[in-house]
Amino acid sequence: MEEKLKILGLTPNEARVYIALCKYEQAVVHTIAREAGVNRTTAYGVLHKLLHKGVVAEKTLNNVKYFIAVDIDMLFERVSREYEDLRESVPGIRGLQRFYTDRPKIHFFHGLEAVKSLYDDTLTADKEILGYVNATYGLKAFYDFQFNDYIPKRVKKNILYRGLYVKDDQADGLIQQSKTMLREVRFLPQEKFFINHEINMYNDKIMYIFFKKKLIYGALIQDKDLVRTERSIFEILWEYSSQFLQTTS
Repeated sequence: MEEKLKILGLTPNEARVYIALCKYEQAVVHTIAREAGVNRTTAYGVLHKLLHKGVVAEKTLNNVKYFIAVDIDMLFERVSREYEDLRESVPGIRGLQRFYTDRPKIHFFHGLEAVKSLYDDTLTADKEILGYVNATYGLKAFYDFQFNDYIPKRVKKNILYRGLYVKDDQADGLIQQSKTMLREVRFLPQEKFFINHEINMYNDKIMYIFFKKKLIYGALIQDKDLVRTERSIFEILWEYSSQFLQTTS
């Protein structure tokens, strides 16, 4: 019975005292305390709280204070009113939730191990991963992770990577490697395409990997509208890059 009263908003002690009081038409504090199994001081404090909640009433007779349990239906009525008040506030609460839900989610990653977990997340890609890369930037440990761990996992999951790279002396080698890496590469001339970090897009996320001397860190933004825009830009550049295909074969 106490558990049911907790649902109606009473604390364990409040429920215990209320049940004890219900056994009497009216009772003094020490009787209620004995019946509820609490000390007199606790009982008096709980009764005071129940008075404020409208669950208990009091009266004084011959200078003796008696407490009376209010009909349980009145407790239901109070809870019902509070429930209706809450229902009326739901639209406002939902509006707040939508405000925060619709905001882009941004997370930062510092250090190689953290960035590895960021790359692991790209393995959840529904289809392909789109990216911008300058292969001359990076750390040896990062590229060891890429070639020995990440890329084999991506290939095993059959996730295609389409990348736009800066055209440099490594272009021909990248084309040859791509044949076994489930990767399509195209190039843009250095004088038109400056990038010293890596950008990847997948699902509703876009990730940035930055290299600063011996440091590596990343950022992940989750926002479907942003990614849709960036994908559109990527596809325009992908189409534009087709004019340079013959120069890299």
